[in-house]
Amino acid sequence: MPKYRKDRKYVAQKEGKKREGISEIGLMYKSSVKTYIVAIIFLVLSIIFNMELVPITFGPEHDTLFKILVYGFRGVFVIGFFLFAFISWGNLMELRGGLMGLKEIIILIVISLMQTVRNPYVFLAASVGIFGVCIYIWLMQVKLLERTY
Repeated sequence: MPKYRKDRKYVAQKEGKKREGISEIGLMYKSSVKTYIVAIIFLVLSIIFNMELVPITFGPEHDTLFKILVYGFRGVFVIGFFLFAFISWGNLMELRGGLMGLKEIIILIVISLMQTVRNPYVFLAASVGIFGVCIYIWLMQVKLLERTY
């Protein structure tokens, strides 16, 4: 048992500071960095599989269904990169007080589609997926704008 009793107000203030921890901006920044890391992981996997550094060779090579699955598998990495890079870049722009413009979106689309230049079927799958992600984000933005006004 301590010799001196601590003031309750002092203890409450000290505990309150511990609970506050990182500000909301700090949490948004950490979230943005984490999504960038996920985007980089998708980028590395996309480059590995789309540049055929690690060929996918299981299953019959002449089976059409197998080829469709492989192209879809490769396209998912490109779409994942685009989605997470888009979210992260948008969060960073919001933290800086700006909005993500058409120029930044086009840059991300070009970077994403450059990963698929070796195969037209993967390019097609990635293009459709990126278009779907853009439409989804646009619709969510419109829905949020309607809700705030």
